[in-house]
Order: sequence, then C-alpha cells, then structure tokens
Amino acid sequence: MLGHFISKVSYQGKVHRIPFKVVRSDRSFALLGRDILTIEIDFSKADGSEATRVFRARLELIPDAQPKYIKARSIPFAYKDRLKDEIDKLLAEGIIEPVTFSQWASPIVIVPKADGRLRLCVDYKQTLNPQLMKDSHPIPTLEEAFSTVAGCRMYTILDLKAAYNQVELEEDSKPLTVMSTPFGNYQYNRLVFGIRTALSIFQRYISQVIQDVDGAIAYVDDILIGGESEKQLKDRESQVRERLEQHGLKVNEEKCQICQSRVRFLGFILDNGMILPDPEKVRALQEMETPKTMAELESLIGLVRFSGRFVPNLSHYLEPLTRLMRGRREFQWDSEQDEAFQRIKSMLIEDSALANYDPKKPVALECDASQKGLGGVLIQDNRPVLYISKRLSEAEKKYSQIEREALAIVWSTQRCQRFLAGCHFKLITDHRPLTYIFGPKEGLPTRVSARLQRWAISLMAFDYTIEYQRSQLMKSDALSRLLNNETARTYIIGSIQLPSTIISIQEVRDQSQDCPEIVLLKKAIWTSNFNDPRICPYKAVADELTIESDVVLREMRVILPKTLRLSAVQMAHSTHLGIDRTKSLLRAQFWWPGLD
Repeated sequence: MLGHFISKVSYQGKVHRIPFKVVRSDRSFALLGRDILTIEIDFSKADGSEATRVFRARLELIPDAQPKYIKARSIPFAYKDRLKDEIDKLLAEGIIEPVTFSQWASPIVIVPKADGRLRLCVDYKQTLNPQLMKDSHPIPTLEEAFSTVAGCRMYTILDLKAAYNQVELEEDSKPLTVMSTPFGNYQYNRLVFGIRTALSIFQRYISQVIQDVDGAIAYVDDILIGGESEKQLKDRESQVRERLEQHGLKVNEEKCQICQSRVRFLGFILDNGMILPDPEKVRALQEMETPKTMAELESLIGLVRFSGRFVPNLSHYLEPLTRLMRGRREFQWDSEQDEAFQRIKSMLIEDSALANYDPKKPVALECDASQKGLGGVLIQDNRPVLYISKRLSEAEKKYSQIEREALAIVWSTQRCQRFLAGCHFKLITDHRPLTYIFGPKEGLPTRVSARLQRWAISLMAFDYTIEYQRSQLMKSDALSRLLNNETARTYIIGSIQLPSTIISIQEVRDQSQDCPEIVLLKKAIWTSNFNDPRICPYKAVADELTIESDVVLREMRVILPKTLRLSAVQMAHSTHLGIDRTKSLLRAQFWWPGLD
C-alpha cells in the first residue's frame, strides 16, 4: 500500500467522507462509477505510509549484546479497543508486522492524546537501548540553524510527517524492535521513536538529503528554509521538496509554515532577520504563580533560562532563586526572591532581540574581566549576536588583572571559535597593555609572564586586529560582573609547570606565606597596584609576574622570599662552579630585586 487519503463523496444526494487506500497495480481502474457522482480529494489530509526508497537504517549492537525479553504489561480495559485500532492502523500501513517467535521484546507504554486516541510508545530502556552502539552524529545547534538563514527576511518550515516511520529498517535490525502487547508481539519495519540511536540516524540521513541546498537546514523532522526575497525562498523550497520527493519523504502540510516573515522555530521566533524569545513561553512565565516547592522552583528556573538565554546578565537576577537550591536547604521564599522574580518577568518583555549572525558581515568581539568573572559579546552592525559569560574559578581569581583580562580574550575567542575561525575580526579590550602583548604585528612577547606567552601563542590561530576601548563603552563590561554560572564546559587554554629548583617548591610556598614582601606582592599582582613603597622594585617587571600554585614567578623564574635568598646563594656556591657560573645558576632559577 502506498498510502491513504480521505475524500468527500456524493452518493444519492448525500455527502460522505470516505477513506481511500492507494496501492500499486499494473492495471488501471476508474474510480468513478455510475453510483459515485462526484469525488473531491482533500490532498491536505493525504497520508502516505510508504517508506523512503533510498535509505535503510541499521541498528548496531555492542559486541557482547544479549537478547532480552519483557512480556506485555497489563493495560486498562477502557484502552483495549483503542489500542487494537492503533495496532491495526500500523499493520495496514506496513509499519509493523506480527511475529510468532522472538528473543527480543520490549513492553509498550500508552499515552492518551487530547483527541481521545492513544499514542503507542515502546519502552526500550531496559532491553535494546543499553545494548546499542552509540551513534555520535551531531544535532545542529541553535547557532548553526540561525546562521544558515543569516541575511534572510522570509522563512518556510517544512514538517516531515511521522519522520522516523518513513525510514525502513534493515532486515537484521527489525527483530530487535519487537514490542510485546496484549494482542501479541509485533516487530517494526521502520525506524521507531524510543530507540536511542534513532535521532542520530535520522539526522544524518535528512542532512544528506538537503545538504547542498543554500539557506536550508534540517533539525530532525523540521526543515528551516530562508530567503532574502519571496522568490528566492520559493526557489529554495522547491529544491528541498524535489529532494524529499526523490527520496520518497512526505511532508505534513498542516504543520508547515510557508513563506512567512515571522516563524516559530526551536522555541524561538525568527522575525525579519532578528531572533526573539517565543511569546508563548514568555507569557507562560508571566502567568506562572509564585513557586511553593523546590520542584516548582526548578521548573521556573528552567523556563527562565530557556526563554532568557539571549538576554545579558540574566544570571545576576537569577542568583536569589538559585541560591535556594544550593545544598538543598529548606525552601523559604521571601521578598528578595519575589523581587528578583518580578524583575525577571519584566526583563523578558523588554527589547532582547539578537541580530542573526551573518558570515558575510564584519564581526567584532568585546572581552572584559572583573574579579568575579569573564564576559564577551559578539557584535555585527553594532548589534549583539551572542552574549557569553563565565564565573572565575578560585585559582583564576588569584590571577593578576592583566592575566584576567587576557584570559577573557582567550576564553571568549575559543568560546566563539565557530564564528571567528577563518575570518578576520576585530578584538576589543579595555586593557591597553594587551594591545601590545597580543597585537598580531608586535611579534611574540618575551618580557611577560609565561602564562601570557602561552596565551599569545594560542591566539596565533586567529586572524584579528586588536583595539583598546574604555570599559564604559563596552557591552561586555557588565557581563563580567553580572555573570552566569558556566562551569560545565572546560577549555584547556594553556598550562604551566613549575620549574625544578635547588630549593623545593613546597619550601618556597611555605616561606612565602610568612614573608610580608611576598604577601604584599601577591596582592599587588591581583589588583595591578604596585604603589606600596615596599614593593616598588617589582613595578618595572609587573607585566612579567604571575602566581602559580601560590608561588610567584617572573616569567619562569621563582621569586624567593627573603628568608630563602641566602640559602639559595649558599647552595649554589657549594657546587664550586665559580662566581660567574654560580650567578648564572641562580639567575636561571630565581629572581629577586637586585639579583640581575
């Protein structure tokens, strides 16, 4: 059977809605007879159930997989007739077929629909899914989807009807999908929702189908198409539909959004080249009552983070709410939480539109750091494209100010690598010394800390021009101070190994804690303030100083506390290398004012 459709049929003066089934045949038959006077086919209701003719999916088992059989679960008596109807429908469409024997079987789960029908799902969690090889094919990110339609003003979204069920399974994969029901066991002939690898399998396939159509990207069963004009959009839509037709893939016309300037996609709104939060999600937040339990608070925070992911500084306003969840303390909602909640509601209805990234336009990256965190803003046409921010770790908080500002640059460029790699961009910082240290034309710096040297090397992979701008003019300045809690993603930007010295590093660390000069020096490095007379000799080399594991370094040389300097000289002298070679040994490993 190729499919079926519903038609209005006039017979003896009455109009009936009759289902028709379409099958292949070498002979031609006329649908119309003397008893059927008129027939009006409603193609929008057509439901083709034939699988794609080009691709078959294979389910790969792990080497030591063992078949597992779980018998059918009992279901409410009220659902039995409707379940039988759903199974008969799947049988008629060739999506499933009965089996008399199977080593594999997974129980079904029934979910009632709003229209009274049942959604039939299969629970593979304990049977098939743990024994499938992982499929790591990536799903497009929001940034990838939106950048595909950059510069577009008109959009179409095509919805593939029962997408998984349009993909035939290989013969040796079908027995793995058997479901156990009160009416017997059935195996799927098509890919089925609930199988762990189904998402990646289908995404790989549909991406290949439309991969060379400009301005089109598939996110599983939704295909987003964009055009700068209505004509361009229709041309691209025709190309996509032609590819789908070649593969026998069918579209659910009722759910498509055709040739519109404003469409809903993946929970956001594309509106004439801008990206906005979905008003329905914002409205749901506006109408949400004050949470009374921890579970309700978690739901609130999840909704806020999704709806406000493109809004800068959101985590600052969320902090009173997230604080309630730390350590699972007793739930206590007071005026501080209520004020934050109301502020978030009002903030989400303000102008929070982002420009859609366009690879053809110039791009700039603003970076800034505070004592709490890092912030960055990707900008095109003087409008934000992406806000990013990160909380500093305890170790990073001990960096000098110049190192924190440098870290903001290196972290932001790596975080935005997909936008910046392969193109020239403007890098903007409010720390003027970094324009010389990281300036591409200045050459690799030699008289700075080892950490800054390593970061300068990492930036050599990018093509950029670095500029200085006062912090008051930078959007990223607030982000570094009102930052989010990004901690899950780790970027290896460079590492430093403490040098081997004739005095143990642990001894240097212990003595440094009790040395007033070193204590003041560490504070000066953190604050970039070397005005204290007791550490003035260090001011001339301030850009070369860093702190690693509570030890102060000048480039890769350890700065010794006063209590260890004489011991270092005596130990070096005991090698009997002569005066010049003894000095060279000391200078290679240590530094303090006057040593050079």
